[in-house]
Amino acid sequence: MSQQEHIAQLEKENRHLKKQLTRLNSHPMEDLVPRDVRLLTELEHFESLGKNIPNGCLFRCHIEAGKLEDFRKEHQWLNHIYLSFASSSWEKLCNISMIEVMQDITLWLMKIYPIDRMNVFPSLYKSLVRCSAFNTEVRYYYSDAETRWLQIMIQPFRDGIWVVCNGFILDVTDRKHVENNLIAEKKRLQMLGNNLPYGVLYRLVFNRVTMKTSMEYVSSTWERITGISPYSVVEDIQAFHDIIHPDDLPYLLEATEMSKQTTTVFEVEIRINYKGNVRWLHISSQPYKVKEMVIWDGIMTDITRRKKVENELEKHREELESLVKERTEELILYQTSLEQMVEDKTHELTIAKEKAEESDRLKSAFLANMSHEVRTPLNAISSLLNILAGDTQLPGNIREYIDVITSNSEQLLKLIDDILDTAKIEAGQMIIRMESFCIDDFMDQMAIFFSQYLLIHGKAHINIENVKINAGKCIVSTDPIRLMQIMHNLISNAIKFTENGHIHFGYRVMDANMLEFFVEDTGIGIPEDHLDTIFQSFRQLELGNNRRYGGTGLGLHISRSLAQLMGGDMYVKSTKGNGSTFFFTIAYNPL
Repeated sequence: MSQQEHIAQLEKENRHLKKQLTRLNSHPMEDLVPRDVRLLTELEHFESLGKNIPNGCLFRCHIEAGKLEDFRKEHQWLNHIYLSFASSSWEKLCNISMIEVMQDITLWLMKIYPIDRMNVFPSLYKSLVRCSAFNTEVRYYYSDAETRWLQIMIQPFRDGIWVVCNGFILDVTDRKHVENNLIAEKKRLQMLGNNLPYGVLYRLVFNRVTMKTSMEYVSSTWERITGISPYSVVEDIQAFHDIIHPDDLPYLLEATEMSKQTTTVFEVEIRINYKGNVRWLHISSQPYKVKEMVIWDGIMTDITRRKKVENELEKHREELESLVKERTEELILYQTSLEQMVEDKTHELTIAKEKAEESDRLKSAFLANMSHEVRTPLNAISSLLNILAGDTQLPGNIREYIDVITSNSEQLLKLIDDILDTAKIEAGQMIIRMESFCIDDFMDQMAIFFSQYLLIHGKAHINIENVKINAGKCIVSTDPIRLMQIMHNLISNAIKFTENGHIHFGYRVMDANMLEFFVEDTGIGIPEDHLDTIFQSFRQLELGNNRRYGGTGLGLHISRSLAQLMGGDMYVKSTKGNGSTFFFTIAYNPL
């Protein structure tokens, strides 16, 4: 049960006790003779009523009318008051024997807090003199460890020499705890409200009986926020409705009604007329029901500045949207223009590309034809030179001339072959013919051939070695002619650029799909800035080197292109002065 519901229950019990007390006062006692039949009947009726009072008891006491003046002095009036009756719940309520109190009522009176007892005297004296209703609440020492709150209600009347008081005592400890908690809660609300520079804490109450809505509590900033007095909305909320903007009032009432019916969170933003100016308020609360009431505890915040900023932002947003729209239209036009330009340029480039491709094809065809035409007489010259070289009767100088002509003819034939291969590669006419053979036997033949090659060229002091990495024989399907061409180009270059040291070559199985070959030398090496260009056609290291070592710059370009056609690639690692290592890969097709 909530605090509000508990208070409502106690108030209902209080009203019931007042009715019972009124009924008692309609039958005053004429004397104190206990044997009087009328008194016994009345006491029985008194006891019956007392049993129906929860958390309380009925009592009757007598005071000598002539001694009322002594009530001005605390220690004297205690001797002139007598408890003549109490209902059976007395001992449970007061934790003291009713018989003992009848003999000496001070035993009970002294259990009331001294400060409360002293505060009672003035009002009690007036009530006894005037025979008017008396109602008070006091703290009571129920036991050494417990204090309770008692509500004492008395209705005195004169009966001869006596002032008779019919009354009841009600235990209101729970209610007082609830009230104290509410007071503490209200103080906390006030403290919070006073610390809200732009907000108001409030409690709005709708009474289903009176059908009225009023503000039960507002914090001290109410008037500063709304511009109206808090007292104007205590009885009726209409004073607040009068300052709400006409367009926002229906919205507020609809939201309030919905919140009232569903007890869901209530949250709105409205405008009010604040001393001739528009002020925006944000109102939010969580309603709950107590008996016949719906209560909203909430907060009302001044959001005028925020709304002003939002309006300015909205204005800027609209301006930006308009500007973006204009720029978008301009960009669309510009994009259309660019697309047309791109289309035109693409068409031009396509035509230029087709012309370039046609030119390359014509150039390649021309080179092929020219190479063929040049190769035919060179072959005839080489054949005749071989015949002359076989004549042992020729003078020594003539034989030297023949050797020079033969060497240059071979170089010219190599150049023609390179030009033909380059033309085929660029024209896309180079064909890879797959054959099955043993890579290990192939590499052994390369070692034998180039050992003789070194001997013929006067470099027999250079160590050339086929480095065997893989165990066993490796049978593959690839083009042996093109593989030999690649290896021949790389090893020939290594011999050309190596004066001392060694040349190592070999291969390894990288994985199930690739073979990797390598040629390592201890020659002059390659500068780092040339590593990216040496695979381009007609590219060599330096003009000075060209004069010393010769060559056309086609060998590496052709070799890399062949490796790519065979499913791999070629790369190099080198440092100037420390030799080079060329690597190339081809597709591994094991058998």
